[in-house]
Amino acid sequence: MPDSVNIAFASDDNFIKYTAVTLASILRNFKNSTRKLNIFILTSDPISEVDLTKLLDLYKIREFDLKNITVDASSFSELKTTPGISIATYFRLYLHELLPDSITKVLYLDSDLIVLKNIEELFDVNLGENFFGGVQDSRSEDYNVKFGLPKHTKHINAGVSLINLSAIRKFDFLGEIDKYLEAKKYVITLGDQQIINTVFSDQILYLPPIWNIHGSMFDLDWCKINAGLVNTFTIDELRDAAEAPAIIHYTFKRKPWISSDHPLSDYWYEYASLTEYFANDTFNSRTTTRKNTFKLNGDLMPSSKLRKKIDGYIKSIIQLRKTRLNVDKLISDPKSSANYNLIKATTFQLQNTIISSSAAKTVTSAVELLDQIPEYATILTNCENRDLDGGFHENIKTLLKTPNIGRDFDVSEVNATMIAVQRLGQKEFIETLYCAAAYSKPHFYVETSFFGALAPYFHKDVPAKYRRCFGYILDDLGYYYDSRLPSRLERILNSEIGDISEDEKTRSKELIKKIIDLGITKYNVGLGNRTMNIDNDSVLVIDQKRNDASIEFGAASSKTFDIMLASAIRENPDSKIYFKTHPDNSGNELLLNDPKVEVIPENVSVTALLDQCRSVYVVTSQLGFEALLRGKEVNVFGLPFYSGWGLTKDRQKLARRDKTRTIEELFYGACIRMSAYVNPDTGNLVELEDALDYILTCRTEIDQV
Repeated sequence: MPDSVNIAFASDDNFIKYTAVTLASILRNFKNSTRKLNIFILTSDPISEVDLTKLLDLYKIREFDLKNITVDASSFSELKTTPGISIATYFRLYLHELLPDSITKVLYLDSDLIVLKNIEELFDVNLGENFFGGVQDSRSEDYNVKFGLPKHTKHINAGVSLINLSAIRKFDFLGEIDKYLEAKKYVITLGDQQIINTVFSDQILYLPPIWNIHGSMFDLDWCKINAGLVNTFTIDELRDAAEAPAIIHYTFKRKPWISSDHPLSDYWYEYASLTEYFANDTFNSRTTTRKNTFKLNGDLMPSSKLRKKIDGYIKSIIQLRKTRLNVDKLISDPKSSANYNLIKATTFQLQNTIISSSAAKTVTSAVELLDQIPEYATILTNCENRDLDGGFHENIKTLLKTPNIGRDFDVSEVNATMIAVQRLGQKEFIETLYCAAAYSKPHFYVETSFFGALAPYFHKDVPAKYRRCFGYILDDLGYYYDSRLPSRLERILNSEIGDISEDEKTRSKELIKKIIDLGITKYNVGLGNRTMNIDNDSVLVIDQKRNDASIEFGAASSKTFDIMLASAIRENPDSKIYFKTHPDNSGNELLLNDPKVEVIPENVSVTALLDQCRSVYVVTSQLGFEALLRGKEVNVFGLPFYSGWGLTKDRQKLARRDKTRTIEELFYGACIRMSAYVNPDTGNLVELEDALDYILTCRTEIDQV
């Protein structure tokens, strides 16, 4: 057993007063022990004389040895952490180097907690060869999904971390962290807790929950719903811990110095009054009653009222006044049917304004667009935060080399704007377009590339790691599927830039062959894999999700699908008609009753059908493009990006597209020139060849799960 108890804090000028409160609670309850108490406070700058005097005043409670260690953690300065927690929390990652070799174990504590029992008991837990010991985070399973980890991976709330310095010193600890940061530094959302739990999850020992009661673990209603689902706790474990907590951790916005809505705020006020910082604060307006702290008729404390979210949309824009008035009207009720025509007109005007300012630029590739965005830029987007932070579009941050992508930035902060989904009736869509048009911000559209994903995000039977897009088609003028306006891709295909060399033609042919041979498509796992034999002279009719943006912006509607199916039946009297339904649609029962039409089951691989059929009928589906890659006859009833180039049998014409293209030129422009790919495991931009290999690797990994 060590002769001393070693405790480390990471703090700064703003947090040092709260560190003092935590320390006061430790000293008050460090009873009946003869061991030395070492307190290490890590800061980026030396603690001021004033603060040092106030900290040393706590000697009146109990003697301790205080050491202030200054740390240069500039390498973490751009990384994100939990709101309200400073960059100082990253200091704990250096403790094995910062503390003397004689210190073999240390207990790291956040400064937003209080200790109610003798900390010696926690410090003396035997970690074995584990690097860390801690209490499971109340939302550990959610975080595992968010970080792409297997279910039930050990995940602690790192605000209370028992650290085995002797074991860490035998290991290339910082080297492993550096490798993780190289790949993930732009997608970190939970600071060093994310690093610890992702990189070292197999070197963690779970501790009893009494040593870190945090989050909603006092809320019986929350526990009933979430125990065993977003964590592996039982109701009994949480109840017992809440009734006799050893450490109360005031996480997120429920910190007593911010508000008193935490049911145990008065414990913090009690220890705060022992410090010089808060000795004269009576907390009269904030104190709470503790008599029913843990129980209410035998139950845990009921949940607090939820706070209303503050609407943070931009309100101070003054340019383009007429458009601004329309924007204000639209975002007040964007889903109103009465506003829909105005929405279309206004957003169309905004998109035209963006095109006017960008069309003269010579852009020849997605990489050139990426080069326009500086590292750590602030990018306003209409994409939902849950899609960016651990969701389907997480890797766009790595592609753009910035973690600062979101909806809630003020226009004065914004370096660029990005549309991630074409939703006319969405406030954020309108606001993002307006910001780009009114202030001439660099603007671009992003969409999952044609061969840049493994599984849709909501296919929960596929492990979370594989539900991330890793390939994007980028455009600064418009979405490639929006036929209303000329996208950059369309302009390139319409000009000599779209011509390719013999080497580029050979590369395209080889990639197309690989895609066909391996059955690679937009989503490559978790969907249909059943094979089905069909006639070589058959016709395949492709359904689509009816609210897909590519339908309306491809000059089509729900009625177009009826017209398409009727045309396929009429035009192919001697051929079998197969109808590949979309799972979100019920289909047209009247037409599907035709004896010539056979509905393909959902679990049948569509790529295998494309290989066998003679002709394909589509509205705007990507499968029409994939059919072209296979040399099939493709009948098109909408205006997708691949129509109008002399490759398809078009039922509509788009006068802007006046050049004939080969399939290799179309493929090169869409999948190589204007698409960009990232390897999520390394964080590196890669070529399409590497992206296809990544798909194959992931397929193998999933098969082994």
